[in-house]
Amino acid sequence: MSRFISKRFAQMVPYRLGEQPKNMEFIKLNSNETLIPPSEGVYESLQKAADHADLGHYSDQDATVLREAIATHYGVATDEVFAGNGADEVLSFIMLAYGMTPEGLCFPDITYGFYKTVSGAFGLNYREIPLDENFRIRAADYERAGQLIIIANPNAPTGLQLSQKEIRRIIESNRDHVVVIDEAYVDFGTRSCIPLIHEYDNLIVVHTMSKSRNIAAIHVGYAIGQAALMRELNNLKNCFNPNNINQVTLDAAVAAMQDFETLERSVLEKIKIRIWFTRQLERMGYETLDSFTNFVFTRHEGYDAQELTEFLYEEGILVRHYDQPRIRDFVRISIGTAGEMEKVTESLLKFRESIRTAKRASM
Repeated sequence: MSRFISKRFAQMVPYRLGEQPKNMEFIKLNSNETLIPPSEGVYESLQKAADHADLGHYSDQDATVLREAIATHYGVATDEVFAGNGADEVLSFIMLAYGMTPEGLCFPDITYGFYKTVSGAFGLNYREIPLDENFRIRAADYERAGQLIIIANPNAPTGLQLSQKEIRRIIESNRDHVVVIDEAYVDFGTRSCIPLIHEYDNLIVVHTMSKSRNIAAIHVGYAIGQAALMRELNNLKNCFNPNNINQVTLDAAVAAMQDFETLERSVLEKIKIRIWFTRQLERMGYETLDSFTNFVFTRHEGYDAQELTEFLYEEGILVRHYDQPRIRDFVRISIGTAGEMEKVTESLLKFRESIRTAKRASM
């Protein structure tokens, strides 16, 4: 750090995505992305932009056309939608708006690491609430929390979900504080809480278009909640970065949002591959948590997770290992294409044989 940095940021620890290699020689399964293509309309919008883009004017700072498309898709009003440059930006504005208070915010101890990163960077008071022994969020732990609450459902990196009944229990016991349900992976088998926004004025649901809609590179996220909350987020955004979403991104995101057929087909394909891969893991003796996402969180009693991660790296496969208490025995493996997961399975078999060979040699 230089001697000029604000004291608030002097000790910040930046959030890092999974390794982003400069080439595509790797099978990249460390950031929950995919090679499955998005809607054809996305490519058409990008080509149209390349041919006829009006680059001399700013985009609509209210992202109206995108918010209208999102509202239509979910059956809500346009003023009940806030759009951002990725879900991380949306979450940041929510945390600043409702977490910059003496009581601060809370979230699980094992969850999306970005929550902690933002809290630390902006000096927010935060509390980490431990998952139970089965890596599940306990609704009872969040009753009358007295803070902004952020819960990823399904959670990451565990992949486990809370029922809507449990979420209602959390919201109803915290009516004087905002409850955020981060549904980044909701399309892979979890019931969304979006219909609940008309019952609860303290509920915000956050989505990303990077996972199920396959446009991580375009990077769009959004929040849905009652109009007063969304207006506050938009006002805060306009204080920082009024044109946070450029016109090319807006057009591509609208195309992706309007193509429900591609969304449904892509999600079903990933779920099918996830089920197949989970079965392969079970046959090899891995313990895998129930996944409602586009990744699996798995461990093997006889293997070192860091050693496994390094072996797969040498095989040209990137996965995610978390060197932190309670989950350092696990690896998170994103669900790629069927061909990619077959190659991962082959490499896992090679790893098993290398362990067996090493054991025989040591006898």
